[in-house]
Amino acid sequence: MAGVVHKKIAELNAELQNALITAIILTKTTPNTFLARDSSEFRGVISFTLRDSKRHIINCKVWGTKELVAEYNRKFKIYDVIDVITPSVVPTLVHDKSTLAEQ
Repeated sequence: MAGVVHKKIAELNAELQNALITAIILTKTTPNTFLARDSSEFRGVISFTLRDSKRHIINCKVWGTKELVAEYNRKFKIYDVIDVITPSVVPTLVHDKSTLAEQ
C-alpha cells in the first residue's frame, strides 16, 4: 500500500488523504437497506463505532450496494480489530455542554 500513512483517530481531519487507521469495533448497527432514488437498485448503510485508544472513538458509516453492506455485516464482529484504508473524513459539530447552559 504505497503512499498510505498509518494515523490515529485523534489525527484525522477532512484534508487527510491516504490514511490507514487500525481500530477495534465497539458497536455496529443492523444494516439498513433502501431503494436508491436514481435507480431501481437497493443500496445500504451500516455503522460501526471504532476505538484506537482509551480516549479516542469515531463513528464510521459504510455505504454501498445491499450485497456489500450485508457482506460487511457478516464479516465484521464486535471486538474485531480492523484496518480502515483511505477513509473519507466528515467533521461533525461538537457541542460544549458548558456553553449550552449559558444560552
